[in-house]
Amino acid sequence: MKQSRLLAIGGIFFILTTVLLWTTVHKQEPSDGGNAVQQHIRGRIAANAGGVGDGVVPEDVEALQKENAAIRKSQEQMQNKLFAAEGKLKSLEEINSAKEEQVNRAIREKMELKEELSRLKHDSSEDQKHDGGVVAELPPGAGGDVTDDANRVMTALGTGLLAPGRHKLAILVPFRNVEKELKSFIPHMHKFLKAKNVDFTIVIINQTDNWRFNRGQLLNVGELVTRGSHDYIAMHDVDLLPMNDKLPYSYPDDRIAMHLASPNLHPIYHYKNFIGGVMLLQSRDFETIRGLSNRFWGWGREDDELFWRLTTEHPCPGYFAKPECVDGTDKNFIMTIKRPEEVVSIDTGYHTFNHLHDEKERPRDYSKVGGQWEAGMKRDEDTGVDTSTHTITKIAMQDVDGFEYLSLHVELGCDVEKTPWCKWYDKCLKGFFRAKPEHKVCSVCTRKCWTGFALVGHCTQTTSPACMKIGRDVTEHEILANSWPRGTVRH
Repeated sequence: MKQSRLLAIGGIFFILTTVLLWTTVHKQEPSDGGNAVQQHIRGRIAANAGGVGDGVVPEDVEALQKENAAIRKSQEQMQNKLFAAEGKLKSLEEINSAKEEQVNRAIREKMELKEELSRLKHDSSEDQKHDGGVVAELPPGAGGDVTDDANRVMTALGTGLLAPGRHKLAILVPFRNVEKELKSFIPHMHKFLKAKNVDFTIVIINQTDNWRFNRGQLLNVGELVTRGSHDYIAMHDVDLLPMNDKLPYSYPDDRIAMHLASPNLHPIYHYKNFIGGVMLLQSRDFETIRGLSNRFWGWGREDDELFWRLTTEHPCPGYFAKPECVDGTDKNFIMTIKRPEEVVSIDTGYHTFNHLHDEKERPRDYSKVGGQWEAGMKRDEDTGVDTSTHTITKIAMQDVDGFEYLSLHVELGCDVEKTPWCKWYDKCLKGFFRAKPEHKVCSVCTRKCWTGFALVGHCTQTTSPACMKIGRDVTEHEILANSWPRGTVRH
């Protein structure tokens, strides 16, 4: 019994002791186990500080440090990527905003230009009118009044005198009844010259009188009316389209005549002194050499006479007299004729230009009447740009498929006593024929055939002998060299 009582007391003492110890522990350590976590963290901190925390062995310190460093590095990398992504997003937003502003600005500028053009067309003259492709048409002025005609041109173009330091090209195109070529020429030249950033105006000088065609005088008229609003010109055939973008249509140097359709590049004409087709020069230099002769009616020879004017001495005109002019003659003024091959690399040869002329549909007027041939072989020191007699009956802005050009309707004057060959002839002269009854032009009869062809038939006022192949085919070499007759004749 005593032993049982001792065992009971011992058990109670054990229980009390256990309760006391449990209470003491839980006063110091929260029941949620947080104190153990804090103890573990303190152990890590102590380890990092070089000590050993409660419950942390020294071997774990280095591993924990590496783990912490890796975590910090990963956080830095993620933060950097976030910053980079935010930067790219901001840049894209700025680019899109700039593009949107650029588009809006272009739309505003286009609308402003349209409004300005509309205002100019409305205010330029009470006599302006709209008719089909005609954008602005002005009444005839006093025939041959250079100042009046030039002012009318500037009004039609909506421009004034050319600003100092600025260059503008006038493409002068002598023209008569070649609508087919014109419809190809205008769009092509707009695209070609705009791609080269050339400031230009295409001027079609349309001969509307009943005289024979006079290319030289039409070019003189074109230069006269663009004087002041343009500072250099291109004498340009309507049937010759430039195909090589290296051709220089830029402002030429002083006393330089840039002949683009050189003998090495023109599809047809290859003789050394040929300067037709396309030639650029300053307006001032054109006036100094007095432009072209007015005596050449029909086709050809006016550019050969121009060659003499460019390369020989000549009287100084009063309008642009220079200090070196002595006794009316500029001994130093001899212009230099340059070809594209001298300034750029041209490798397209006879394919540099596309020649649109159709001899069957538009025969050229080669006839030489009276003393025309003899006169054409002499230097003309009497006529030029300053002696042109003409009347401009219409100045109009027109377009082909939206590509604008300035159209001049011109009636030329002719002194029939000095140049009786300006008149048309009723019958074709010997050696010429009319291919079609409606043609005014008499075409030259076939005279000589190439090797392998024979002349068949006779030349009359309505027919021409033809070259017929007799013994061989045309060789590939002849085709590539452009030296075969193409079924016709070498003149």
